[in-house]
Amino acid sequence: MKRLLLLGVFVCLMLTRFQAAAQTLSVTQDTLQWHVSALFDQAADSTGSFSCSFITYGQGRILWLQKEGTYSTEFSVSSAEGSWSNIQQPGSVTYHVSCFGKHGDLIFMRSQSGTSIRMVFLENNVNTMPLEFQVTSITPVP
Repeated sequence: MKRLLLLGVFVCLMLTRFQAAAQTLSVTQDTLQWHVSALFDQAADSTGSFSCSFITYGQGRILWLQKEGTYSTEFSVSSAEGSWSNIQQPGSVTYHVSCFGKHGDLIFMRSQSGTSIRMVFLENNVNTMPLEFQVTSITPVP
């Protein structure tokens, strides 16, 4: 009887583990860390190595971590457009944000060619932050 009980507990634990592994992550609902390895500067038309990360807290705020986390910039999110419910699939979400009194967009997207984050902060119809970050991995933040 004890063996049967232990076997039942083991099966329940394994099923719970497989269910958690199969769970999809949503950009607008989950807290995710986006790891960046390269930066494309659209104004200079150049790409270079650049290490940083972004943490999206659902639809509340976005944190941009640089210099191994010793320097951070927080963006307040006023609204989001798009519903990217599975980060493993192509999709996009545009966050309308503000930071240091400036308003703009952070666009998180995945296509067949990869995952990226684009900054768009317009002043007089000119993007003052024409940057696109190449994302190498996305991890959930507990």
